[in-house]
Amino acid sequence: MNITCDCHCHTVASGHAYSTVGEYAAEAARKGLELVVITDHGPQMPGGPHLWHFTNWRVVPRFWGPVEIWGGVELNILDLEGRVDLEERDMAGLDRFSPREAPGRSSQGPPWVS
Repeated sequence: MNITCDCHCHTVASGHAYSTVGEYAAEAARKGLELVVITDHGPQMPGGPHLWHFTNWRVVPRFWGPVEIWGGVELNILDLEGRVDLEERDMAGLDRFSPREAPGRSSQGPPWVS
């Protein structure tokens, strides 16, 4: 099996990870990966990044050496209506998002697909 990407990476901005975007890119290049997707937690997660972390992704280079970097977010679903902790306008510069399970939902089967 030839793995070419890591599609779920948290940076130090998520509060519980220990690597920066640059460190992920360097390690990905060393391992021969082509793509890294940064999916820091949404701002409602305790210790999560500020809103500006996501709206500022437009200034992050798309390529760090040979590795393509996508900006994303692991959204927090706030209620049973499906509200999430970032507005559409705040995600305009991101490439990918992954919603977390809603309160009261079973983890049997994915209720949302990113």
